[in-house]
Amino acid sequence: TEQINQQREDFKRLGVLGDWERPYRTMDPANEGGQIRAFKRVIERGFVYRGLKPVYWCFDCGSSLAEFEIEYIDKKSQTLDVGFLCAEPAKLAAAFGLNTLSKDAFAVIWTTTAWTIPANQALNAHPELSYALVDTPRGLLVLAQDLVAACLERFGLTGTVLATTNGKALGGIHFKHPFAHVDSGYDRLSPVYLADYVSATDGTGIVHSAPAYGVEDFNSCVAHGMKYDDILNPVQGNGVYAPDLPLFGNQYIWKACPVVIDALRQANRLFATSDIVHSYPHCWRHKTPVIYRAAAQWFIRMDAGVGVFTKDKAPDTLRNIALAAIDNTAFYPENGKARLRDMIANRPDWCISRQRSWGVPVPFFLHKDSGELHPRTMDILDQAADIVTQGGIEAWSRVSVEDILGADDAPHYTKSTDILEVWFDSGSTFWHVLRGSHKDAYSRPPFHAQGPEADLYLEG
Repeated sequence: TEQINQQREDFKRLGVLGDWERPYRTMDPANEGGQIRAFKRVIERGFVYRGLKPVYWCFDCGSSLAEFEIEYIDKKSQTLDVGFLCAEPAKLAAAFGLNTLSKDAFAVIWTTTAWTIPANQALNAHPELSYALVDTPRGLLVLAQDLVAACLERFGLTGTVLATTNGKALGGIHFKHPFAHVDSGYDRLSPVYLADYVSATDGTGIVHSAPAYGVEDFNSCVAHGMKYDDILNPVQGNGVYAPDLPLFGNQYIWKACPVVIDALRQANRLFATSDIVHSYPHCWRHKTPVIYRAAAQWFIRMDAGVGVFTKDKAPDTLRNIALAAIDNTAFYPENGKARLRDMIANRPDWCISRQRSWGVPVPFFLHKDSGELHPRTMDILDQAADIVTQGGIEAWSRVSVEDILGADDAPHYTKSTDILEVWFDSGSTFWHVLRGSHKDAYSRPPFHAQGPEADLYLEG
């Protein structure tokens, strides 16, 4: 309300004319109910699905964040080079055209996120890069050929290249987690997956993959057959490791970074570490660093796929529909068209759920065992929209599972506490703001009970 009053006064000083005493507000109950009805329509068109994907996560918000809620600020981090002991030396020897290996061999990775090491589940190499097997006093090291000299200097080692091969030959070879010999909880293997996003511009040419904490890591592991249930995600929503994580349980991840580095040093798996200041994503509200974190969220799909409760499936993908609309729109100035088109052409699926205590609800009920939506979900959306329209979002928060589902189904379902993200709040108003959601703000007709949609938005 304070912001609305301030903006109203600013507009008045600028000479803008308006019906200032009866504004359109996204927080009006009728508008909130209209938003739920708009959400239902998006579902009917086949665009909504539930998925597990790494999304920006703020520990202070306790929620996922949209890209628009991210700002980049310089952050001090610790770089580290970590060795993964080869679990299949015969296969590694064959990949380099050798009969045997004379000593232990390590794939060495470089990262700035020490806190992700406990969740490592794979290594990534580029199929077309050239890799060298380097003999050093600390064992045989697998490194990108173009980075051997820089890596040896960073490690403080001398070495001789014994053989080279392309990355494709390394695919499928298994290496041991760097803490495998320290605690049985880490006694697992990390296969080499081939990935085009790996480069030899810096680091070691090999990327460590913790699929719960990186989009590319996640996509690579899933593409190679890793099931969602097998993805390790020990970082809780508050930024603290789960209590049962070996060696580091109950530690806040930012404070745990030097602890992880020290544990790697003691395990004889640390090859180098140094401080670095780099641009890093932060929450725009709290000014605190965020991470990518895999969480079950609701998404609006940009490309082909199956949606929940599809009734009136759109004739094309949302991406293609949006791109066609851009092509059919005149832009002034013209360069705005290319900018918006590039944004839509390359944007990922839209994560529309948030884990916050206040906002327009995602009025879903999930089965406690299967996680499936209640079969009456589409009717429940109408019911929720009516409840919110009459009493606001607080009225929905007071509704119990039994109130909606009845005594028979209530014990088997949980009420979602997710809310719709704020950009859905404003982005959906074009559909319902002129369809009666604000009719009570006026003492005179017309009210537009059914429409139309808004044709133009002016921002400033």
